[in-house]
Order: sequence, then structure tokens, then C-alpha cells
Amino acid sequence: MSDHLLTVSSASTRLPAASKTVLAAVRAVSRDGVRALLLAYRVATTRRVLRDLDARLLADIGVTPAQARNEADRPPWHLRPGRPGGHKVRTTGPLLAAVATAWGRWHSRRVLATLDARLLKDIGASATEAATEANKPFWRA
Repeated sequence: MSDHLLTVSSASTRLPAASKTVLAAVRAVSRDGVRALLLAYRVATTRRVLRDLDARLLADIGVTPAQARNEADRPPWHLRPGRPGGHKVRTTGPLLAAVATAWGRWHSRRVLATLDARLLKDIGASATEAATEANKPFWRA
């Protein structure tokens, strides 16, 4: 049995350069996989603790209880922080880019229609300008 181990270990030293490269790549991938699992575990643990924090501690870190619950409910493989307004649409082509742009216009115009006079003054728009923009169809820039 020790002869077999000796043969295997001596054979690994005589591997061609390409095989050594593949072996190094496999080791790197497995190392990255372990790192990813450890990161997912750490994220899951942190989110579990976040759910249990009281309102005072959440206020200290600048998070509302609702935001803490939303973050705690996310799966551990979602590593980037969630956006308050929803998720960013990732486009891969011109058609999806056009749809994302149209949806962004529609959403912005719906929000603009709900603003009161004080908020419109803050952004430098009058009520008539806001109404004109809010009533435009989504396909018009």
C-alpha cells in the first residue's frame, strides 16, 4: 500500500506543465468555493442577528426595523445591499435597455404625480410642469 502511495506522489511530481496548471486551477476553484460558503454563512448569521436587534440598536446603525426585516429575509447568496426603491434592472441588449428606460420613465412620472407643492418647489418645478410631465406617455422622452 505504501508503494502505491509512493507511486502516486512521485507521479504527481512528474506531471506535464498543462496538468499542473489544471491542478492549480482546481485547487483555486475549491479554495474560492470554500470562501464563498464561508461568506454565505457569515451573511446568514449576520442577517439572523440583525432580525433580533431592538429599535434603539437599529437606530444607532441607521436602519429602520422594516429595513432590518427586509434584509434578514433576503437569501444569503444576495450579497449586495438591497436598494430602498427596488432592484436595479440589468440589461443585456438594446430591447431590454429600451424596456428598462420606458419603465423608469413611467415610474418617475407616477412618483412625480404624487408630489405636493412643497416637494415640487424643492426640485424647482411648478405644479403645471409636473402635471405636464406626469401625463406624458412612457415612450416619450
